[in-house]
Amino acid sequence: MGASRIVSAACESSYSVEVTSLDDLVSSLGLTKVDFIKCDAEGADVDIIMSGEQTLVRYKPRIAVTTYHAHDHYRTLHTYLTGLGYHVRGKGYMYNNGKYVAVMLHAN
Repeated sequence: MGASRIVSAACESSYSVEVTSLDDLVSSLGLTKVDFIKCDAEGADVDIIMSGEQTLVRYKPRIAVTTYHAHDHYRTLHTYLTGLGYHVRGKGYMYNNGKYVAVMLHAN
């Protein structure tokens, strides 16, 4: 069984990947419309969504993002996205390290 995760420092069997912000990606691709963002990035989901504030404000895409990787991910994204005018709800719950956490956050 394999597993993956994002780490900030090199460790055994890790490798580097180039990253960019969501806003920079949208800009570099010259996109004039963004309808939907789906994100499941093994714990980096909050950073990715928050790296696209200009995109979120400008295009108001619907969002589906996993939030079960850490206990505060749902709350962090809920607060952030409602502050941008999104309607947010949790979808599916699982028991993780002694707490129930939302598996996914949907926003529109």
